[in-house]
Amino acid sequence: MERRLFQTNLSIVRKIVYQLNLVRTWKRVEWMHFWRRRIPLLSWLPTYDWREDFLKDVINGIMISILYIPQGLAYGMMVGIPPIYGIYTGIVGPLVYTFLGTSHQASTGAYAIISLMVGSVVEQASNGVNKLDFNTNSTPALCCSERMRNVDPMEAVKISSLLAFYVGIIQVVLGLLNAGLLAVWLSDQLVEGLTSGAAVHVLFSQLKSMTGMRNLPRTSDNFGIIK
Repeated sequence: MERRLFQTNLSIVRKIVYQLNLVRTWKRVEWMHFWRRRIPLLSWLPTYDWREDFLKDVINGIMISILYIPQGLAYGMMVGIPPIYGIYTGIVGPLVYTFLGTSHQASTGAYAIISLMVGSVVEQASNGVNKLDFNTNSTPALCCSERMRNVDPMEAVKISSLLAFYVGIIQVVLGLLNAGLLAVWLSDQLVEGLTSGAAVHVLFSQLKSMTGMRNLPRTSDNFGIIK
């Protein structure tokens, strides 16, 4: 068993060494092909029709920006951080996707499901950290559970930023491993059930903000929605 493992590791090392030696022999054409595969912007920008598409893209960008402003504010409140940070998430993502994205119709940014998941992590990680007494006009007091109301918003920002950094590293590693192929094993029924359940979760999690009710259980707890 150990011999097989050693041979496997040795073969991987040989492949890496072979690829590195191959890269050293690349000419200008090979390097251009390599960067076009890694940065799709270099492929479609030379063929972009500025007269036909530029004005349409500007109008679409303005409309999406107007639509995203209230969404970004709401997503920031769902996490439990100052709402302005929800708009910040809609600035960096599209800029990066401009260079690395492959879809002309995709609109990147924060989503309700991700906001709920980040808010749950912030609430759990901030227990007992910098607890302050905020007034009723603060973001946690308007959107979150009773335990989240005493969390310092700046501490919540630090936790959510650190979480985004770690998740980004994991996504880069999964991308290098081509782990997106695992999505083939997810059935349509599973994806539809997850989407429907997430929509119900988002609706019930915002009852506090919609109705002004207090002392509601956390939706992130087990059977929290039923309670």
